[in-house]
Amino acid sequence: MAGKPIHPATVHFPITFITLAGLLDLLHGAAESPITSSFVASAVKTIGLDFPLSVVPVLSFYATILALITIVPAILSGGSQLLPLIQRDGFGTAKARAALAHALLNDVATAMLGYNFWTRRTVVNYVPNTTNIALSGALALPLVLFAASLGGELVYTYGGGGWEGRHKIIEVPFPSTTHDNTTSQHNPKRLPANSFKMMNWAKQQMANVVGTQEPIYGPSAIQSVALQTETTPYTELTRDDMKWVNMDTTSVETQTFHLTAASGHLGLAQVIYSNVAGLRTTVQFNSKIFYPKSESKPNMWSSSQLSDVEFNEEKTNFYAENCAIELSEDGKTYKIKSATNPKAIVNLTVTRTSPGFVVGKNGTTYYGTDPKAPWGSMRHAFWPRNTVEGSIITEDGPVDFKGTAVFVHALQGMKPHHAAAKWKFIDFEGPTYSAIMMEFITPKSYGSTAVNVGGITKDGEILIAGSSNSALHTKIKGDPENDWPVPEAIKGEWKGKTKDGKDVDAVLESPLGERLDKIDVMAEVPGFVKSIVAAAAGTKPYIYQFSPDAPVSLKLKIGDEEITEEGSLFTEAVFLCE
Repeated sequence: MAGKPIHPATVHFPITFITLAGLLDLLHGAAESPITSSFVASAVKTIGLDFPLSVVPVLSFYATILALITIVPAILSGGSQLLPLIQRDGFGTAKARAALAHALLNDVATAMLGYNFWTRRTVVNYVPNTTNIALSGALALPLVLFAASLGGELVYTYGGGGWEGRHKIIEVPFPSTTHDNTTSQHNPKRLPANSFKMMNWAKQQMANVVGTQEPIYGPSAIQSVALQTETTPYTELTRDDMKWVNMDTTSVETQTFHLTAASGHLGLAQVIYSNVAGLRTTVQFNSKIFYPKSESKPNMWSSSQLSDVEFNEEKTNFYAENCAIELSEDGKTYKIKSATNPKAIVNLTVTRTSPGFVVGKNGTTYYGTDPKAPWGSMRHAFWPRNTVEGSIITEDGPVDFKGTAVFVHALQGMKPHHAAAKWKFIDFEGPTYSAIMMEFITPKSYGSTAVNVGGITKDGEILIAGSSNSALHTKIKGDPENDWPVPEAIKGEWKGKTKDGKDVDAVLESPLGERLDKIDVMAEVPGFVKSIVAAAAGTKPYIYQFSPDAPVSLKLKIGDEEITEEGSLFTEAVFLCE
């Protein structure tokens, strides 16, 4: 047996146990679902299986353990064959690319099983939750089967039992073509261009399913909302524009209220509605309070998963158990109420004092190589200038939030880290003017394209809005924990024309001071899983929040008139991936 590749002999056990774990988890999910539970019970009885369904989670958990154990020799033996192949061929052959895809798919599936083991190990009877079932049954199982098909191709297409292949298929460059359409060399069976397309397709499918990095499409695969501003700089919002979209495919939709109290408190009230591939929907209500430094209190943060979620018929109102966000009939006021967590009971009324807007015709940037059939989207709708009344009752008592607010309704119609790699958010609130800006930069898949939307309003009117704005971190300091370039100073610039044709230029420039918060979005995920996700999907999401203690100046030039107004600034820097 010396010199014989052993990898093909090591894969059968992990494939078997991963398949078993996935099918058992799907069986448990079906047995617990009100829709299919009676059918499962009847089917089990009909085929004569005499065992309690409560044992299924235990069996799937131990199948997961066996899969993780038996996959170790498969990974080691596969790696020992993959490395010489890559060293010899690089990534220039279809064989090498197929082998790499085979390895990556199996690694991602292993990470999913590792996560399931870690999160279920302390649960009574090892019962899986919805995420566990989705990972093992809906994701890891098809990934492994697809990876197995690639492994079969490596064995049967490229000869022998190993990836080196005793009968190596030599791939040659495209030969020159003679005038009589014959070639001077024999064409190989698998052309590099076709292989590249196949691997690009495989990479896209893997990205769609598990969120790994997408192929490089380039900037032509994004249709920025800036294109719409060439004819329509912005559009004022009506009540109909404030409806929840509630997509049935992968998406994240949020309604966020940023609060600035006259007392010096800053706050947040937010609903996040997430849909994962149409398979699972999770909805969170978040609230947060930043206390003035004079109170020497830590930030208050509350996040509650919501149940019994529904919308009114018009989809302008959101309801869940102990939570409601309602838009008034005149479309000018939101009422936000939540008693989902006793540490933060929210009762707020936000009323706009200037019109809301979307940039361009509909505020939407589209993603896809075919503009007529986009596969993703990004939309932001703003109420930049509002008053707020009400309070958030904490365990230490009520906090009065009488003051001003900004409202943002956002929809990411794709996986968030596929749509944007980095974000900048600026919210300036002054006695007369409000200035808002949201800028995101796409991942390299879409050419690291910058898209900026924002505007300036005052009571009763929109001064300017559009995409000809810019946000720049003028001073940065690296975060040693994650190497992200955390800002220490910021500059925002707005440009546009008023309705009567006057040019407007506005600049805000300020040091940021001590940050309000640093949020590790994956803080609750085990460290080894976090590192695997960062490697596979390229994500290490962090949010940095700032609000300088000293007033910040907004300098405006409207036609020939120059105005300087002092106000408060809240800004965020968000880093998702490179």
